[in-house]
Amino acid sequence: MPSPWSLRWAARRTQWLHLLAIAHAAKVKLSVDDFTKIGKHVPVLADLKPSGKHLMSELVAIGGIRPLMKTLLDAGFVAWRCAYRDGQNSS
Repeated sequence: MPSPWSLRWAARRTQWLHLLAIAHAAKVKLSVDDFTKIGKHVPVLADLKPSGKHLMSELVAIGGIRPLMKTLLDAGFVAWRCAYRDGQNSS
């Protein structure tokens, strides 16, 4: 029997299949090629394990999501002010 980890890994690797099925059911045109086109324009935000090379604790050690969001805002990838649970914003 496969381990729970291997099942999670398999689910991540096939998410696009589920999205294609959902799109088909909703009568939305979507193909595997669309994922390739989109992927060429989307930067890697955090290369985290299990498939990446960094641990989540490393992201936390450099300040967590806040500096990541600030970087996205400064680069123009996010066009609004992001509020956090503590009520502060990213700027």
